[in-house]
Amino acid sequence: MRISASGSVSVAVMAGEGNFSFDKRYYFDPDYRWQQDKKIVRWGEKIFSPYPVYHAEAHLARISFQPRPFRQVGGIQPNLILSAALGAQLVFPGNCDPDIDHAPLAVYKDFLDVSNICWEMQEPVKTFLGQIDELKRRFRNQPVDIFPPFFWDISGRAAVHGPLTTAVKLIGEEFFTLPYSRFDQARRFINWITESYLNLITLFSNRAGIRLNEIHVGECTGTLFPAEIWERLAVPAMNKMASAAGALRLHSCGHSDHLLGAMKQVNNLHCLNFGSNTSIKKTRQVFGKKIKIDIIPDMQLLQYGSPAEIENWVRKCLIENEGGPLEIQFHLDAGMPFENARMIFTTLEAEGIQTNYDSLCRRWKIPLE
Repeated sequence: MRISASGSVSVAVMAGEGNFSFDKRYYFDPDYRWQQDKKIVRWGEKIFSPYPVYHAEAHLARISFQPRPFRQVGGIQPNLILSAALGAQLVFPGNCDPDIDHAPLAVYKDFLDVSNICWEMQEPVKTFLGQIDELKRRFRNQPVDIFPPFFWDISGRAAVHGPLTTAVKLIGEEFFTLPYSRFDQARRFINWITESYLNLITLFSNRAGIRLNEIHVGECTGTLFPAEIWERLAVPAMNKMASAAGALRLHSCGHSDHLLGAMKQVNNLHCLNFGSNTSIKKTRQVFGKKIKIDIIPDMQLLQYGSPAEIENWVRKCLIENEGGPLEIQFHLDAGMPFENARMIFTTLEAEGIQTNYDSLCRRWKIPLE
């Protein structure tokens, strides 16, 4: 299908409306997480079916590549795992996404002394590797998949935060000025981040027996940097990832029109995941009609817009897309009316575009009651 739509549900919504708790045990006990996820799936299908809206991690997990029951090990955002391995403390509020208590490298002025870290001996990496080994032994003769950290399904696609986004997370806001005051140091740090992610991906994929064939790069903070910094720092790092994996899916949270030219220099791009009013028309002019675009509506529009405004936005997307592969995605956060999200599906249906719904309860044999 060249045009489709799908949604994901935030931790805040599941905690507030479903009364689920996302504490440390949820992220560090794969069996406990699986039991809660089954309850979440049952709850979600009662509310959102027949629309393809799932609890999947903000479209990182692909439902079609979760064909049977599984256990998720270390299902935490990539830059948090890296931060924790460098000494930050993970924080689990329970009703919103996990975070860290401080930027672990904020006091470093030279990053060479962290370049020889033995990752498998660092926590929480060591714990997650042990969980993978234990689950593989326990389920070696059973149809249960095991997803290691950075992987959310069996497809072979790993997910990491972009090098610029990770740099800000690790050392704080100082990195916004570092490329201008000490460019060589910033470049060394970006290279170190890239190598660290690749080493961790290899470590986890080999231990779990998943062959890497793609990397999702979430450059969430990248829109705050000019195209020049992207070209000099982000593009070489992403090309190194693309060379290692073979294919890249690039996510950019904010308005990204000013970065399209720099993004065009990234090798092996097969999907662009954009939000906040990035122009589909300009994207097609730069990249052509073959590349897949995943577009996310502006959060203000989804939360405060009228159904008519949502409809107009969807139709504008279809016109600017000019027939290329397109998926309209949304992340349902606290306070967002589902009626607005549903209007996305309704507008597509009015254009003769049907969205497929896949019942996870049926697939994983979860009783509805």
